[in-house]
Amino acid sequence: MKQKKNNGAIAHTIMGKNYALNQRGMLARPQVEANHSKFTLLENNRVIYDKHVASLVASIVKNGQMQPIVVSKDLEVIDGQHRLEACKELDLPVCYIIHEKATSKEIAVINNTQKGWTQEDYIRHFSHKNHRNCAEYKKLKKFKEDHNLPYSVIFLLMRVKVTNSREDQSIKSQFVEGTFKVEDLELAEERAKQILKFQSFNSNIANKCSFVFAFLKCKELDNFSLHVAYKQIEKNARFFDMCGSTVQAWVEAFEKAYNHRLVTNGSRFKKYKKISIRKEGF
Repeated sequence: MKQKKNNGAIAHTIMGKNYALNQRGMLARPQVEANHSKFTLLENNRVIYDKHVASLVASIVKNGQMQPIVVSKDLEVIDGQHRLEACKELDLPVCYIIHEKATSKEIAVINNTQKGWTQEDYIRHFSHKNHRNCAEYKKLKKFKEDHNLPYSVIFLLMRVKVTNSREDQSIKSQFVEGTFKVEDLELAEERAKQILKFQSFNSNIANKCSFVFAFLKCKELDNFSLHVAYKQIEKNARFFDMCGSTVQAWVEAFEKAYNHRLVTNGSRFKKYKKISIRKEGF
């Protein structure tokens, strides 16, 4: 619902129509349809979850359909596909309202006022050909399928510049708004392979965003060797046991694990030098 002033009076946009506050009968009346086949489920909408449908079935049996579904003029389901499925299972007519200006492109905006979307829902939606930025989300979808890393880690790997902030709110906002861009896919792929190497011998820490942040920060330091990092982290993962939630603690733990007994007599890594996060600055 949008709100604007019209000659001093406040007007509203409801279901795609403009109405003044004092206008009676402003909303289109809900309609009822028993033939569920008249409605179309859009392929770029989120996946239907059986568990959610089951909970709605129980609710409708007890209370009836409390909220109409929202459809386009062509009876495409914009919001309420789970409610429609619940009515199908119960063989009950469904109540619906037509949104005058809704198209499949507004699905995410309208649906997000209801049950929260998952990252998979957003990727499914924005990778559809209906969206002009779909190519970027297809890249993201393939990246997830290829590497199977948590989305928080994927977003971090896709940052060209690693800042001190573990959670970049601007990237998250772009993702849910459909404007996300993959800045350097080749760099992200290289980083993902490096993280998967750590994951091969310690998945407990390698899947954590804090560890990935610490790795990317330390990787920028003078004297850093990827070969040494693999060997040292595999042997000294205990340094991460008490890190807590602060990224600085994880960076310091990575430095300690990397440097531990690095240049002692007889060390296989004697030719390598220690790294220093303090020297470079956090």
